[in-house]
Amino acid sequence: MFSGFGRSGSHARSSKSHGSHHEGKTKARASGKTYSSGRSTSGSKSKERLDVNFLFVVNELNLDLDFPTSADQWGNPLPPETWDGYVEESQGRVFRYKNGVVTVEDIYTWHRPGPGLAGSIGWWSQNTDETGNPIHEFQALDPYSTFSVFNCGPFLPCIFGGGDVTVHGDDEFYGWRALHFIHEGGVSQASPNGSHKIVAGRNAGFIDGLLPRAYRNTNTHAPVSQGLGGHIGIVIALMALSQRRGAIDAAFARSHWHNNRWTGQRDPAAWPTVQHDPRGVLVYIALESDSRPGSYEDDIQDFEWGGIAVVG
Repeated sequence: MFSGFGRSGSHARSSKSHGSHHEGKTKARASGKTYSSGRSTSGSKSKERLDVNFLFVVNELNLDLDFPTSADQWGNPLPPETWDGYVEESQGRVFRYKNGVVTVEDIYTWHRPGPGLAGSIGWWSQNTDETGNPIHEFQALDPYSTFSVFNCGPFLPCIFGGGDVTVHGDDEFYGWRALHFIHEGGVSQASPNGSHKIVAGRNAGFIDGLLPRAYRNTNTHAPVSQGLGGHIGIVIALMALSQRRGAIDAAFARSHWHNNRWTGQRDPAAWPTVQHDPRGVLVYIALESDSRPGSYEDDIQDFEWGGIAVVG
C-alpha cells in the first residue's frame, strides 16, 4: 500500500527485508533534547559526546523493464512492491561513518546470496571442511536498519519503505510512504511518523542539493533551518540520489558529507524527469560487535532523533 500521495496501482503486493528495524521501533524520541551535531541531552542528563559509528552500503536498484508498471491516482509512476519487479542491483562500496567522518572500508563487502534473498555487510573468512579442504564463508555483521528509497520524478520526488523491497517474503516492507518530517525547532526529521510535507525551517541549506524546492518552508515566521535528521538511512539515500546513475559512491568517497555538513553538488542528471522511470537505492546499515553491546545502536538512535546529520 502507498501512503502519502495516493494509492498504488494493480501491483500492491508487499514484500519485506531481513534485518531492518521496524519503522516504529526507532520512532522519534526527541522530547527534551537539544540539537547539535553528535551531542545529545536527554532529560536531566548532562551533555556528552555520542560515539556514532556504523557501516553502510548504498546499492542502486534496477527495475525489470518487462515487469508491469503501476502508478498512483495522479499518474505518477511507482516502483514495484515485490522482489520480482527488480533485476540485479548495482552494488556499492562499504563505508564507515564515525562521528562525522566518512571513510571507505575495504575489509567489508556487501553480499546477497541470490535474487530475492536478504543481503548483508560482512567479510569472507577461509575455513576448512570436514575433509580439510578450504572453504570460504561469509561472516555477516549485525544489521541496524534498511531502507528502500525512490525518486519518482518531479511530482513524486521521494518515497521510501522500511526494509528491502527486493527480498521475497521480507516482513519489514509495508509499502511505499511519501517523505514527511517531524519538526523539532528548526530540525527536519525524516520519519514515517512525520506529519509535515515541508522542512522545519526556512533557508534550509540542503534544499536544491538533496531535496527539491517543493519541500522548502516559505513561512517567514518559521525558525531558521538548523538541519536534516531523522532516519539516517533515508538521509544517506537522499545523498546517493543526488549523484548521477552509476556514480552514487561519489557522494561518500569524495568527502561531500563531512563533519555532518553536505558540500556536494547535485548532478543535473540525478533526478528523473517525467519521461524517466523511477530511480531508487537500497541503504543498508550494519554494526560491528564490540565490548559495549547495544551501545552503538543507542548512540545512533540518539543521533537520529537528537542530533543533526546535515547541518544547515
